[in-house]
Amino acid sequence: MDHPYLTDFDLELIRVLSTDLLFVTTRIVAQLFPTTPARSIRHRIHKLVERKYLSQRLYPSSYPVPKLPLYLAGSQARMALPKPPPEAAFLAHRKRAIYMKDTAIPHSLLIQTAHARLLSETRQSGSPQLLTWIPSYDPLWDELHDYGFSLNPDAYMEIRIEGIIQPFFLEIDAGTERGASLKTKFQAYHDYASSGTFQHHFSAPSFRVLFVTTTLRRIQHLTPGLARYAPQLFWLAPLDTFLTSALLHPYWTAPPADTFQSLTAPF
Repeated sequence: MDHPYLTDFDLELIRVLSTDLLFVTTRIVAQLFPTTPARSIRHRIHKLVERKYLSQRLYPSSYPVPKLPLYLAGSQARMALPKPPPEAAFLAHRKRAIYMKDTAIPHSLLIQTAHARLLSETRQSGSPQLLTWIPSYDPLWDELHDYGFSLNPDAYMEIRIEGIIQPFFLEIDAGTERGASLKTKFQAYHDYASSGTFQHHFSAPSFRVLFVTTTLRRIQHLTPGLARYAPQLFWLAPLDTFLTSALLHPYWTAPPADTFQSLTAPF
């Protein structure tokens, strides 16, 4: 169906929210469309909400505090797209965004922000290409759990970097996990890497874990404990650096390397 009043910006935002991201803030939209003025972003979002191509959800929903508007695919979003996603997949995606518990939103927003950052950079000419993104709620993980997969990653992705497809698990750390739970997570990734099972699950010889966390100070605190695990399995970066620097810039801490590394480094 043709919608002549929808701009290229509108269609791309509707598409992203129908297939890739669960919800966005205006700040995330600005990250996706860095050349679009903030005033234009607010205006177009308002129009899309009016026409039900987007829906608005206020967070937090129940406390008497200033609320953050979150925007998600609206009831008419699928009808606007020239190549709409399958109806069942679209409805499940939208339902997840509508009914997500308030307590889960802060961490989910961090994941949406990281995903938006990757989408923005990897669609630029000459940049790495994001080929695969499997979110934490994808049914694939339930299937793998039936075969002994013990991890619950925030996402799995494959990125083509300098012509080579590189697989990564993504963990977004809000700085709230401590001690035993972090050791359990790191050990599980180490055991999975050592088992060789990854090759059968994802048809690739090895992977890296991108551990994006709060501050460089937290990274410095965590690094000594990573010495016991497979070399350069874990790649750590502060969230603000990850969001503002090019993906391939050398800002990653990858023990036991004692200098910042670039993801272009060979496996």
